[in-house]
Amino acid sequence: MAAVAAAGGAGGGAGKDGSEVKDVTQNEQRELKRVFDFLADFAPKHKLRKELQPKLERKQKIMSYKRNPDTVKIVDDTGVELPPEVIDKELQRLEEEIAEIQRKIDGIDAKNDFEKKIHPRDLQQALAYLGKTADKVCCRLTSCFPHRRAPGLLTRPIPSPPTRPPGISQKEIEDMIWEVDENLDGCVDWEEFQLMFRRNITDKTGLEPFQLFNVVQFCMYDKDFSGQVSVDETMHMLFARYGKERLEAEMKALFGDSLHADGNGTLTFLDYLKAVNKRMPGRAAAATGKAGMRATGGAGAAR
Repeated sequence: MAAVAAAGGAGGGAGKDGSEVKDVTQNEQRELKRVFDFLADFAPKHKLRKELQPKLERKQKIMSYKRNPDTVKIVDDTGVELPPEVIDKELQRLEEEIAEIQRKIDGIDAKNDFEKKIHPRDLQQALAYLGKTADKVCCRLTSCFPHRRAPGLLTRPIPSPPTRPPGISQKEIEDMIWEVDENLDGCVDWEEFQLMFRRNITDKTGLEPFQLFNVVQFCMYDKDFSGQVSVDETMHMLFARYGKERLEAEMKALFGDSLHADGNGTLTFLDYLKAVNKRMPGRAAAATGKAGMRATGGAGAAR
C-alpha cells in the first residue's frame, strides 16, 4: 500500500472525459502534508490552544499596562484594581503556564508521521472549527451526506469546546474514517491519508469514497484554515492539476457567479461541498451503497 500511496507513483490514466489524469503533484503533496498535520491529533491540540488563548490575552493586557500604566488598569475577577507587585507575580505565573502549554502542543506536533493519527474526535472538532457555527456545519456535512439527513438539525452556536457537529451522528463521522481506514484501527494514518487522496484524484469510475476527500481538498485550498477560500488560494492548484485549458471551467464550476473578472471571490466550506456534489451526483449514490454495505456487515465488499 505504501508504494501505491506515495506521490510520484504510476500515472493516473485517462479521466471520464478522455483527458489525462495527473498523479499527485509535488505541490499537492506539500499541501496534503500540511492538511494532515492540521487534522491529526486536532482534538488535544485544540483543547490546549483554547486553554492557552485567555492566558495570552491576559498577558497582552498586562504588557499594555507595562507600557502605559497611567491609562491601562489591571483588575482581578471581582473588578478590583491590582497593585504593581501583584501584577508582576501574575505575569510571571502566566509566562510559566504559557510555556508549559506550548511545550505540550509542541510535543504533539513533534510526533513523526507514523505516530500521527486522525481519530473520529479529531475530525469532529476540526469540522466544527472550520464551520464556526453549528448551523453552517449541519448544512455542510448533510450536503456531503445526502443519503443521511439527520432530523431536527440544531442551529444554535457550537458549545465550547465542540463535541461533534450538530446534526451529524457519531456513526457518520466514524463512517468518514472507516471508508479510508485500510488497517481497521479506527483512525487514519499518513499512509492511508495519501492513499485516499491519490485514489480520488485518479478515480475514473466515480465510485471511490469521497467524504473525507472533499474535506481535505477544501483544506488544501484554505491556506489559513479560515473556513473559506479565495480565488487566488484556489487558482494555482487547479492550474497545476488541470492546465490552462480547463482552469477557467474548473474555477467557474467551484466559484460560480462569485467568480469575477478581477479575480475576486470567496468560497465557503458549504459552497464548496455544494459545488462538488453537483459535479459528482453519481458519487452520492455510490456513498449510499457503501453505507448500506457497512450496515449489513459487508466491509470486504465495500472496500
